Amino acid sequence: MTVESPDFLSLWSRYTALSLGDKAVLRRVADPDELRDFPALYTLFPQGRPHDGWLRVVFLLPWFEDCGDERRDSTPGLGKLLVEKRISEMRAFQVARSKSPTDIAQFRRLAIQLKHPKVDWKKLGWLLYRSEPDGSWSRESKRQLIEDFYLATLAPVKGEKK
Repeated sequence: MTVESPDFLSLWSRYTALSLGDKAVLRRVADPDELRDFPALYTLFPQGRPHDGWLRVVFLLPWFEDCGDERRDSTPGLGKLLVEKRISEMRAFQVARSKSPTDIAQFRRLAIQLKHPKVDWKKLGWLLYRSEPDGSWSRESKRQLIEDFYLATLAPVKGEKK
């Protein structure tokens, strides 16, 4: 049995086609599980009930823009975006050390602070989608977030002189 790879770009397309009211509902929910109480979620997933990984992805959809196919290779990674916006190390570690659902809520606060950056939804989707057996956000994904953040701190920030 083969497992299909999640299509984050298709989800992004369905999200952009939502009404303004449905998008507003997705922005207002307090945690990913609350999404199950609104029709907008089921509009995004007409094929059935989405699992917890998809809920995390949808929870962050309103706060990131897709960079588009022509810019996928040149779009800065999430770690670089965090460094460019001067997100503190402490805030990044708060996300990584927190338990579900606090971790994803704190990550959303960081996303809001980034002010709708353009990202590669293929990469960001995987970061959010991966789950532990209990459905919580993957420790591996949170480690990747921290590693990307630190690797970006080693590279010079745009506009800074070394």
